[in-house]
Amino acid sequence: MIAPPFKYFACVAALVCAPAQAASAWYFSTIVQGLYMNYSGSTVRDHLIGTGLYVNGDYLEDSGFTFGYNQRAVLLKDTTKIIEHDIFAGVRLSQFSDRLAGQFTLRLDAHRIEDHNLTYLDRINVETARISFLNLGKTYYVDLGYARSNYVADMTTLDDMRVQQWTSTLGLAWGEREWLQARGYSIKHAASNRMIEMNSNRAGEFKWVHRFDLRDGRGAEHVEISTLAGKRIFAVDPDSSDVYSLSDMQRAAAAIALRWRIGAATHVLTMAGRQSYENLASGQTYSGRYIYLNVTTTW
Repeated sequence: MIAPPFKYFACVAALVCAPAQAASAWYFSTIVQGLYMNYSGSTVRDHLIGTGLYVNGDYLEDSGFTFGYNQRAVLLKDTTKIIEHDIFAGVRLSQFSDRLAGQFTLRLDAHRIEDHNLTYLDRINVETARISFLNLGKTYYVDLGYARSNYVADMTTLDDMRVQQWTSTLGLAWGEREWLQARGYSIKHAASNRMIEMNSNRAGEFKWVHRFDLRDGRGAEHVEISTLAGKRIFAVDPDSSDVYSLSDMQRAAAAIALRWRIGAATHVLTMAGRQSYENLASGQTYSGRYIYLNVTTTW
């Protein structure tokens, strides 16, 4: 099943572009999100609807956590549907380095997903780890990430499958308001009767972020344009933690997102994009066009 493109904006963009947070030691936020995707060229899938709710807690810049729940439903051409329930938990730990003049952050996330297909139940367990470094001037960023996904079906004729993913990222500031980021994906899965022919794939993702000048404290905060090229299947997005559990090859993607501040503690993120896929069994190619919205409230 296709996961939403982002639960919230990339953490790198947030570090570079987000406004200063409240002065209290702890601050919390809630995120409510919605997604609609329409498929074109598919003889099986019609559209997707997703909703989610997440709670973040952060202690200064030292640590933080996220808990959330997301539900997605793919409606098929024959009016049946596939439903996925995703329970998410994550923690973040940061440490400043005087010697390197920057901040190291360790992020650990876990998903427990139930994917209710037409004829069986797939339980998907995902664990991820990422170590990152952002210099004090916020002019460059690097990270290394690892994700392990286990797909376990309740159908005895369908093999379990393990997927391993490595990612590496480089982000650079360009002037005072621009941020450029490139990320590489290397994904490998063990042979099984789910995916016999291909066991590894690679993709590259590129982002550009522009921050606006909020003179009156409200209005557009920043805009992001992102693209994806290569081959990616069973991927886990390190920034949004979305799990792309659909067993079709993702070959390209493009999106544009705009984040607005509509109040002192409320932000709205809107996104539109297109993703291209190939069904490896039939060779059919199709695409999905989506719109995405989330509202973040800090308290």
